[in-house]
Amino acid sequence: MDHLLEIGVLLVVAAVVIYAYLRQNTYASAKQQLQKLQGGYRIRHNVKVLNEKKEPFEIEHVVIGRAGVFVINVEDRAGKMIGEEPDECWIEETRSGREEFENPTRQNLMALRLLRECLNDTDFKVPMYPVVVFGKKADISELFCESAVIKVNTLATFIQKFQEEVLTEAEYNAISKKID
Repeated sequence: MDHLLEIGVLLVVAAVVIYAYLRQNTYASAKQQLQKLQGGYRIRHNVKVLNEKKEPFEIEHVVIGRAGVFVINVEDRAGKMIGEEPDECWIEETRSGREEFENPTRQNLMALRLLRECLNDTDFKVPMYPVVVFGKKADISELFCESAVIKVNTLATFIQKFQEEVLTEAEYNAISKKID
């Protein structure tokens, strides 16, 4: 009987470890996608900027390229996503039910505003692109928004589509220094 209990405990621990690994997979996949970007991009992870209360606000990924700055928010969800850009919350529908979560496009708009303040870009000269990234298993067909909402496996390709060099080398370097 003791062996059965030990086996049961081991199975539960293994299931928890596997579940934790799978839940982090979208974050790892996003980093792998960003590593595919060839020269000309500077990638920053977990960028902290101050909000209006002088508290730190974390941006998961910032990619600086000659076409502009990409602000990337990763959502590790695998169900059917339902929502519109102006909604405060979106819904994830899975077999086990429905869960509301904060609309990531709104979080990105906050990140853009704070990043512009950090860069002293009050005249909106620096092109900024908010991107929300969901895992491969997420169904994003019920999301209606103008902001980019994509699957993680298309992240590098999406960024590389922006080819026009808008920022000068000096601007590119200045932005990179301020975001470090």
